Amino acid sequence: MKVEVLTLGNIEKVLRDSNIPFKKTYSGDKYKVIEVDKKDAKELNNSMLDGAWCKFSNGAGGSPCDIFTVNGQMLIGWSNGNNDTYDTLSDYMSDELGVADFDGVCDYAVGLAKANGMSLSKLFRFYEG
Repeated sequence: MKVEVLTLGNIEKVLRDSNIPFKKTYSGDKYKVIEVDKKDAKELNNSMLDGAWCKFSNGAGGSPCDIFTVNGQMLIGWSNGNNDTYDTLSDYMSDELGVADFDGVCDYAVGLAKANGMSLSKLFRFYEG
């Protein structure tokens, strides 16, 4: 079974050097999403390998039920009452939810992807740009 993993850094080199098969499904300025076998995701989870971070998550808790505009698209998410329009997914998570670390970004991103009926890579393509 294949799963998506959120990454930071040059994960492609690390995975190639470790002979772990992967497919890059999103690549942005800061984050990348890769698809790997579930067993490899569990092995890579929360690992820092040569400056590259990997995180696999089941998502953040709670039920998102508020509507935001992020990168010009409608997004179902959680509200803290700060704003209703954001330029990027990163801005929304940082400014609205107060998410500051990589683990939190991954947990909330997976929860948002589920709530909006899309994959993690599609969430980043639509809302991060």
